[in-house]
Amino acid sequence: MQQLTRILLDKRGSKTFKILFCTYVPLLFTVTLLPGNIIAKETDGIFKFFKFGNADKVVHFVLFFTFAFLLFLSAYTRKNSLIWIIPVATGVLIEIIQQLMGMGRTFDLLDITANTIGAVLAYFVIVKKL
Repeated sequence: MQQLTRILLDKRGSKTFKILFCTYVPLLFTVTLLPGNIIAKETDGIFKFFKFGNADKVVHFVLFFTFAFLLFLSAYTRKNSLIWIIPVATGVLIEIIQQLMGMGRTFDLLDITANTIGAVLAYFVIVKKL
């Protein structure tokens, strides 16, 4: 684990992590802003493993944990607090856009909660383990 940590820290800010982050963000927006009817059709596909109450909250958690972790590795910000603030603000923005789009998606405080927990947990992993 220490060797992986050292490798990640040595590569922090590398072109690879910057490209990965810049690719991830548009994908995050695309996935979270898909119309509701498209997501409902996917329940027999990739989401079939998530057939339990509020399963989408697990997806939100993972998406925003990854977002915060990639933000850290890309080194676009050196200020530690922004590692969780930017993902949380992005999650709130996405929920507002979902409501305004009117395409079967609605504003959900539980989604914001899952996003926040994912981002904050990533922040604590980064601060405590890296």
